[in-house]
Amino acid sequence: MRQDPPPRYHIPTHLMTPDKIDLPLFGITVSLTMRQGVCFLLGGSVVFHLWQVSLGLVGILGLMAHWGGPFVLAFSTYVFAIHEIRDRHLEEWMMIGWSYWSRPKVFVWCSVPLENREAPPSEQAHDIGRHDQGEQEQEEL
Repeated sequence: MRQDPPPRYHIPTHLMTPDKIDLPLFGITVSLTMRQGVCFLLGGSVVFHLWQVSLGLVGILGLMAHWGGPFVLAFSTYVFAIHEIRDRHLEEWMMIGWSYWSRPKVFVWCSVPLENREAPPSEQAHDIGRHDQGEQEQEEL
């Protein structure tokens, strides 16, 4: 009688790999992560809206707004969704830059004299006890 080996547990090795969506577009399958899909969805909808709004503009400025504006926005959407710098997405770099620029750049250190410093609460309670004892001793005298 032959016994089957016990089932083995499969240890996942790709824990930091994001899930992907496969989109068939014009006979070509494109694999996008969820983040990239949301970026392309939002960017594409804004590009389409800009295309529709600029359709009625006339003249050379209208032509530039109708073709150039959506093209620049579509290209920046592509760069924002696909590219990384040092394994960080561009929105992470934007948050890092914003937090850097919103904080003060100059830190001034000045020492606080001992008489102006507040004691921690445990020492204050201990000092109050001493102060009460001192008053009792003075009353006895």
